[in-house]
Amino acid sequence: MKRVLNFIILLLTILVLAPGINAREFGNRPEWSPKKYMVTPGKKLNVRSEPSPNSALIYQLKPGDIIYVSDTVLYEGGGYNWVKVSDKWGQGLVRDGYITNLQRFDEYPNPQYDPPTEKDKEIDKAVTSSQTVAKWVLLALAIIAFITYLVWMYKEDADEKIFGRRENGMRKTFFFNIAPYRSVIFLTLGIIASIAAALAIVLLLGGVVFGLLWLVKILCYVVLWVGIISCVLGILACIAGQWAFIVVVILGGVIWYYDDEITGFGEACANTGLQFFNEFNLLGYVGDLAQQYWKPALIITCIPLAIFLALAIIWMIVAGILIGYEKLKTRRYNINHPCPHCQQPSEPAIYLSHSDEGYIPLPNDIRLRPGVYGLFHITHPYTGERMPTMLMNGRDNLARECANCGRRIQANEGTECHVAMVGSAMSGKSTLTYRMIAEIFSRAGEHRVEFTDVKNSVKDTQIITKVASISQKGYISEDDLPNKTTVDDVASTQLIIKRKNSSVPYRFFINDVGGELFDSQHSASGTNATRYFRNVDSILLVIDPITTDLTDYDTSKNYKEWLKNNEQDVRKLPIKDIQATIDNQISHHGVNPKRIHLNIILSKSDLGYIPEDVDLNSQEELTTYLEDELGLGSLLHWAKKFASCTIIAVAATSHGEKSNVTNVLDTVVVGQLGIKLD
Repeated sequence: MKRVLNFIILLLTILVLAPGINAREFGNRPEWSPKKYMVTPGKKLNVRSEPSPNSALIYQLKPGDIIYVSDTVLYEGGGYNWVKVSDKWGQGLVRDGYITNLQRFDEYPNPQYDPPTEKDKEIDKAVTSSQTVAKWVLLALAIIAFITYLVWMYKEDADEKIFGRRENGMRKTFFFNIAPYRSVIFLTLGIIASIAAALAIVLLLGGVVFGLLWLVKILCYVVLWVGIISCVLGILACIAGQWAFIVVVILGGVIWYYDDEITGFGEACANTGLQFFNEFNLLGYVGDLAQQYWKPALIITCIPLAIFLALAIIWMIVAGILIGYEKLKTRRYNINHPCPHCQQPSEPAIYLSHSDEGYIPLPNDIRLRPGVYGLFHITHPYTGERMPTMLMNGRDNLARECANCGRRIQANEGTECHVAMVGSAMSGKSTLTYRMIAEIFSRAGEHRVEFTDVKNSVKDTQIITKVASISQKGYISEDDLPNKTTVDDVASTQLIIKRKNSSVPYRFFINDVGGELFDSQHSASGTNATRYFRNVDSILLVIDPITTDLTDYDTSKNYKEWLKNNEQDVRKLPIKDIQATIDNQISHHGVNPKRIHLNIILSKSDLGYIPEDVDLNSQEELTTYLEDELGLGSLLHWAKKFASCTIIAVAATSHGEKSNVTNVLDTVVVGQLGIKLD
């Protein structure tokens, strides 16, 4: 039992004394502090980098640690009074620290207290000043080292190293190049290397002074031993009768006699070098700087890299937003830009830049889109033209070529609406097309309607003049009649119809090809001449009683009598061939007929083949006429596969309202396509 009690007492004693055993003393110049403060047992206190409870933690004082406070100035911060303490803290860190809550210290007299003299203060001030100078010298050395690094790094090909290499005259946008990233990384490493070089130079300077003074000490000892050995050897030589060595004996004896002075001089030099290192504390000072400022230095060093990466990310986000906006706008307004000649998608088109040598395309099939060569513009490498990359900043105003057929196009931006004129040759399709366009100009106003790509069409180079004449007269005269559409002319007629309340206009396609292309026995029927069906929204199936072959249908006696009296020597096209062509094209292009409107146009209604008692404005009576008089019940049954079927009787060459073209516009253009003309 007694042994157990002794063990417990010993353990308690160790626990009580342990803080004192592990305690450390902190404080700058303990002999200048009249009192010392010991951390109260059971307490821990934090040493902060600034007089604020939110500043960085430098060190944590443990119970029993002693603090010597020579600076009695109180610093207010965070509702506390702080006292500055300078010392070497944990991990050899030498810097000023701030402590508070002095009531948590036990106060004791300091037996080491020796008030500083004026000389001490001057020395301390000189050391502080020298350290301040050393900081500026260190900064200057770092800047000089960094400038040297820049000169060495960018003495050649600075442009390519910063902005990237040009390839075929084109240079990628700054943030899409590897060169600037490499340069920023190298600059960051250069800053770090410059700081390290400056620290190394400071240490080297101190080491050179220290080494030279120690070299003097070594030389003093070498001279002493050389003198002693020379004296002894000279004496032996004189004994042997070589009195010429008496001079060596004298010199060696003098050196031996003043051995204390020589070694003392050497020691003084060594002590001076050591004192130099100690006074300026170069090794500790450099280490202190490295430990004290490595985090701020790292932050400052990495700021350029962080800013560069942030800007690069922002740049790429903006590029993604612009590309996404372009795609959304294209999808919203159905901007497919089909080529009016080959009906293939013209985008990505080959965009051209004008120069004295003509039109020059962008190299390497570079797409004119927001991307690696520019967000809003791409600079042409040969002409220097800044070419817009998006619809919203004018890309549609540029000259371009279709990437499929190579024809020059001007596929303006707009909500696309496609109409197909279908029928036999000489059935009046082109005449109806001209009359419809003239009506559009009259109703919408010439300031809202303009042609595009018409001048590139072989259909009629005078279409603009003829349409203007038709619009002014209100009918088609002999001079305004269009020429016969040739088989090889498959270009679409395009109109841009501006909206009143939107910046995006309508882009109206009228696809009118030669009627021979709907003949199943014609060689062109197997080609892609009618591939515009891939985009068609509305079909105008033109039935001309003279050029459309209805012999396979059960037509009425009245119609046969009329046809006999009005028969012409022309090639007729069976309506079944027209139906087959439409079905083949729809199937070939994978188009759902339920998205297409079908309009059966009874052309040349003024020829009298429609009885006068039939109301041309009644769908019911026109349907009955098709079934009973023309025997086209099967055609009407076939038409049920489409989104809608409307029957319209027109006389395109008649005057004013007698032509009934207004009904075509209201039904097809306004009703089915949604184009507001008024």
